[in-house]
Amino acid sequence: MMVATEKRRKAAQLLLNFYKGRITNYQMDNAWPRDAEDPALSKVFWAKWGLYSDLREEYAKPKLGRDYSAAKAIHRCLVFLNSGLEYEWVGFGLSEGLVPRILELLDKHRREINPAGDQSVWPFFRREDYKRAWKQRN
Repeated sequence: MMVATEKRRKAAQLLLNFYKGRITNYQMDNAWPRDAEDPALSKVFWAKWGLYSDLREEYAKPKLGRDYSAAKAIHRCLVFLNSGLEYEWVGFGLSEGLVPRILELLDKHRREINPAGDQSVWPFFRREDYKRAWKQRN
């Protein structure tokens, strides 16, 4: 695996712009960078899908800004995309709070194939990596 640094920076900026209401979901999705060598881009792409309806073009709803669990998950995604760390999760590894409830059915399987991973800091694999990356950003 590799880290597509510039593509991740672009993805992070798109996610931030959507969250702040600067661009629509369609604008974000159409501009989202792809790279088969860096799975973080596709994993965060699919995880963010739970933030909006893909049936219509829309800006982030004001309630999204007040949703603490979504804000924390978006923050982790932004920090991860700018961290330079490789994506270590196997399978979905999606964050609770960002994904539709139907994907929660996969939780048991996720835990079985990622026993060492800390779901509470996804897309980071370890809490220590999240803390270190957050400190480096500040």
